[in-house]
Amino acid sequence: MKRKSFLNLPLFATVGLLAGCGTTVSNLTPKQVPQNPSGIYAMSMSTHIPDADVIRPTVESRIVIDGQEHPMSLKPGSRNIYVYEYDMPEDQNEAKYYYLINYDVLYGSKSKPKELKSELYEMQLINRYVITMDTSRAPVGARISIVGRGFTEFDKIAINGVEADTFFTSPNSLMFIVPSLEANQSYPVSLISGTGNMHIGSLRIDPSSIQVNQKKVEVAQGEKMILLFQIDHDAPKRGLMIDVTTDVPDSVIMQEVIIPEGARTVSATIEGGEAGAGKLFITAPGFKETVVPVTVADNYVPEQFNEDMEMDYVPQEIL
Repeated sequence: MKRKSFLNLPLFATVGLLAGCGTTVSNLTPKQVPQNPSGIYAMSMSTHIPDADVIRPTVESRIVIDGQEHPMSLKPGSRNIYVYEYDMPEDQNEAKYYYLINYDVLYGSKSKPKELKSELYEMQLINRYVITMDTSRAPVGARISIVGRGFTEFDKIAINGVEADTFFTSPNSLMFIVPSLEANQSYPVSLISGTGNMHIGSLRIDPSSIQVNQKKVEVAQGEKMILLFQIDHDAPKRGLMIDVTTDVPDSVIMQEVIIPEGARTVSATIEGGEAGAGKLFITAPGFKETVVPVTVADNYVPEQFNEDMEMDYVPQEIL
């Protein structure tokens, strides 16, 4: 089966084909518009009229909003973009509208009027929206601020569907902590609320590092040593699991390592098992791998022969 390619058009650039002569209209008004205190909203569209014989000075554009017709004006410096400042009634939060285009075309020595109508569009006011996220990339554990409007204490931020620790600062500001996800990738960021999910943008997670207080581990069989693990930012909710593996599993005895929620360090005990030498591999989602050499020494000390030791048995050959 052959694959088809589709052209994705943003909501604010809906293109409608009008009846006649390939004339098109592109709606430049977003479907969702942030509510503003003045209650006035700019509505605009662009036209393409390819008729060679069109009489340009006769081109007029109008917008019909909820059944009421309004003239549109040509945007200064443009030949085909028309605008209208709509004063929405206080008791409304949405409007349905379409565009009308009138112009004359020459037929020989005479002109003939044409009126073309766009498809029906809808504009909705929203009283909650995101203006900006203060960065587009950060490591695991970093704190990211979001500025917007209409936030509540119940709002949550999700990164690639994973809910992040979210803090309500004010109706105009939220803050979240980057959750533990694989580094060197970009993930979609969404605002989750009771009214649905809102896409904010994308966040690239850069790799962070895990520091260990020992450059190398040297213990004897049965001997124990304390290792301290440290990260640059606070551990997320439910803590950060540190994955510690080794290529000499019979030589290393170690407990599970979890940095508690809100902490940056944790200590763990490592105990020498069978004699051997290898490495510890320390990592977590979103963190670079840290490698620490490990050596477990044999603690067996052979008993030395004592020449003064009394011999209970003497072979006959020596007698």
